[in-house]
Amino acid sequence: YLSTAIPVIGRLAAGRRWPGGYLTETIAKFPEPEEYAEWFSGEGITCETIERLSGGIACLGVLRRG
Repeated sequence: YLSTAIPVIGRLAAGRRWPGGYLTETIAKFPEPEEYAEWFSGEGITCETIERLSGGIACLGVLRRG
């Protein structure tokens, strides 16, 4: 998906201004929601639920302090 669909859509939408590899590399390096949950737990915050939305494009997490 990152190496096929996004570049095609990006070039169609932005033409020459398409940032190319920068966008796909940034998306690929973005941490998974479970990694964020681990980071929060180190600060005393519990991640109660993680719900992936729109096929994983976005996530909603419910956090609790204490």
